[in-house]
Amino acid sequence: MRGRTLLAFFLTMAVFIWLTGCVKLDKSYPDKHYYALDITRPRSDVGPQVGPVLMVRNITVSPRYDAKNFVYRQVDLSYQSDFYNEFFLSPGMMVTEVIRNWMTAGGLFQNVVDTPSYVSPNYVLEGAVNSLYGDYRNRQTPQAVLEMQFFLVQSLDGKTPIIFQKQYRQTVALANDSPQALARGWNDGLTRILTELEQDMKHKLLSTPHVKN
Repeated sequence: MRGRTLLAFFLTMAVFIWLTGCVKLDKSYPDKHYYALDITRPRSDVGPQVGPVLMVRNITVSPRYDAKNFVYRQVDLSYQSDFYNEFFLSPGMMVTEVIRNWMTAGGLFQNVVDTPSYVSPNYVLEGAVNSLYGDYRNRQTPQAVLEMQFFLVQSLDGKTPIIFQKQYRQTVALANDSPQALARGWNDGLTRILTELEQDMKHKLLSTPHVKN
């Protein structure tokens, strides 16, 4: 009996080893890809030697889109988060940096500072990202959607009135439904929004007195 038990044991082990050798146990997963919100513009050759100072506060993002993962809208009330395609940093951090660099390169302000800063600003720009997703409800016409809201606050004699506020929305048609195309679409939309924002701010500043530092 003992011999038969040992024989059955060894036969079982042999079958197990043979099966594990035939079955591939390692499972391959798709690679994760990282993208950035990053746009550049030519720096203005001539900036003001004196003039207003702008502080850009950290941009907030709606909780629905505040994660690094890409968000897709598949149907009207359904959104999907993509684990394998995401932003390199949080979208709020990247948008904030892009805006500061954009305003610095534009030459509209003498200086552009962040928070906290030892420089007393004449104006404070606050903003929020309300929408940031890929719209794939129609797979034939995918779009990158970016919606932002801005407030320009004047710092004058201890008062901080809101002198300008506006909501901007861009829907950019994509060449295809790939994550790469979506990232390019968001950057394109952000460029359009900042171009329009800067023009609106310039028009407002021409009609608003400021305190020179």
